[in-house]
Amino acid sequence: MGYRWRRFRLCLKKKQNQEEVNDLVKRLKAFYAFYRVNKVDLYFGDEVGFSLKPSMAYGWQLPKKQVRILPKNSKRINIFGLLSPCNTLCTYSTEKTVDGSFICECINDFSSKIKRETVIVLDNAPVHRNQQFYKHIEDWNKKGLYIFFLPKYSPHLNIIETLWRFMKYKWLKPEDYTSWTKFKKKINCIIEQYGVEYKINFDLNTFTRLLLS
Repeated sequence: MGYRWRRFRLCLKKKQNQEEVNDLVKRLKAFYAFYRVNKVDLYFGDEVGFSLKPSMAYGWQLPKKQVRILPKNSKRINIFGLLSPCNTLCTYSTEKTVDGSFICECINDFSSKIKRETVIVLDNAPVHRNQQFYKHIEDWNKKGLYIFFLPKYSPHLNIIETLWRFMKYKWLKPEDYTSWTKFKKKINCIIEQYGVEYKINFDLNTFTRLLLS
């Protein structure tokens, strides 16, 4: 009938500026090298939203590239997370909209807890690229916290994307969507037990494949 079973995602590689990618990946490799010899701490940051509308990675797509997904109203929990290659995770959650103020509050709190020079790797989302955010950078730098922006259209270089993918498509089960209370409890459980019951192995075979290949 002409239907296809495929992943619902767009390829962003064609939008990349290859010169910019090469330059920023080279710098990211340097940060990772310093991290491996305990010169700096390295965290990858990103925000994600969870709702009772299940995340669909695959589905049937119509021949004319029209996707039909039944709508479902739901509350939403938004999380800003910071994840290191050794699986140290710090998260901040809200049921309100994530904006620049929220992200700045999170990083301000995180900056008060760092024990040595630390680099946070972020993508180019609007909540990371606004005047309010930039106003805080000098203060964060004075505390030893530095912001590094990934190349545009390069989500594959942000390892915390792997965590969000595991949560949505592997660790959250169909029975967790039966009520908001149960759903929220499971998300909190995953976060609290991350690194113990829930693990991702970011070893040289996974993380460095992105940066050092």
